[in-house]
Amino acid sequence: MACGGDYRNGSYTIAFDSAWFGIDLMGQQNNVSGFSRDLLREIGKKEKIKLSLSPVSWDVLVANLKSKQYNAIFSSIYPYLFNQTFYDFSDVYLLTGPVLVLPADSSFKSIAQLDGKEIAVVPDSKGSIYLEKNPSILIRNYDSIPDALNDVAAGTIDGAVIEVLAASAYCKNIYNGKLKIATAPLNDEGIRLLTLDQGAPELIKAFNRGLAELKKSGAYTTLLEKWSLGQ
Repeated sequence: MACGGDYRNGSYTIAFDSAWFGIDLMGQQNNVSGFSRDLLREIGKKEKIKLSLSPVSWDVLVANLKSKQYNAIFSSIYPYLFNQTFYDFSDVYLLTGPVLVLPADSSFKSIAQLDGKEIAVVPDSKGSIYLEKNPSILIRNYDSIPDALNDVAAGTIDGAVIEVLAASAYCKNIYNGKLKIATAPLNDEGIRLLTLDQGAPELIKAFNRGLAELKKSGAYTTLLEKWSLGQ
């Protein structure tokens, strides 16, 4: 394993698990990897720093960061307060949280509008947390995303709450023109750049600046569309 880059010369090595263990990407692992690589390249250009991306097995990703074999990792570890004791976190660069999926002709744009509606949730989803904020919603538990979306498309139920990357894949392909994503992700879960606490604060700042500039210019959205990850 190569050692971390020489940050004094503006060179950093970022590691990632190409299988994205722990995130249900519905077969889009290569898309997320390609997007991450392109995004890092563009941020490097913006910030005039060298950012190298290195694939690493998921079971040593964090351990090798702790032993300083590289400067940072891409990870879905959430910045809870206890995690901030050990790591510094960038802004999220790819959201992975749940969204509301509705029939394409629906006019609803929020969970608050779903009074009395039947909405599906699937195992391991946090959708019910958000649906419970509207006590009139009837929450229906489904064993799988395809079963839930089939029933939404058939009109058997009114909608579903599933993770955004899965929702995007289904709505663009199998249910194109039939279903749509009606909300932004309902939380800020996603993939971030992580360093050890105070390990490379200048890298976190540069990454956040570059990400913000790419979003402002529209280049970020272009990359999402290139890799079929439009949100």
